Amino acid sequence: GKMAAVATAEPMDEDLPPHTIDEIDKDEDVRQDNVPDDIIARYYTEHYSLGGKETKKVDYTGLDQYAQKHSNGLIIVGLAPSHPILADKKKVTGIEWEQKATKNKVHGRRKKGGLRCEKHTQIATLICEDGTKFPIRAGICGNLIEMNQRLDSNPNLVTESPRFEGFVCILQMSRRQKERFGDSGLLSKEAYLDYLDSF
Repeated sequence: GKMAAVATAEPMDEDLPPHTIDEIDKDEDVRQDNVPDDIIARYYTEHYSLGGKETKKVDYTGLDQYAQKHSNGLIIVGLAPSHPILADKKKVTGIEWEQKATKNKVHGRRKKGGLRCEKHTQIATLICEDGTKFPIRAGICGNLIEMNQRLDSNPNLVTESPRFEGFVCILQMSRRQKERFGDSGLLSKEAYLDYLDSF
């Protein structure tokens, strides 16, 4: 697919994840249902961004997302299990990327030029079969370095494989953003599970 071409176009940085999304995809036995959780556990720390009313324009209340943080500062963003699309088993039939996200092209090995995101920066809108639409936000401060183009042709991957092929985008944190990550208001996996138990 397009992503594979992008991934091999230039030498990978040594500090990129040993399991890129592409490798995971090639691994036949690493599918959503029998995914060894330790792949994520080994290379990423899982965090969760609970949606709130963050700007006048967009209300993200209840739209919970994950932010998987790799040791090299990359953050993979996607839908958390409590997100209404997953919780209500909706079928996603389309994705519309925000124009400002598609306009900022990333270039070079150092991934310069991507859209600078705040937590509330909208990246895309997911459109469901029942007509409902859900805005997707960055959830974390960082530079948008990749949008999952597979969703263009198969948007329902966000429900079929939310943690792998159905991720939404990848952000890269600067050194300063990495240092401030602890103040970003994200929940740890344990805190998120406690939050789910509170219902």
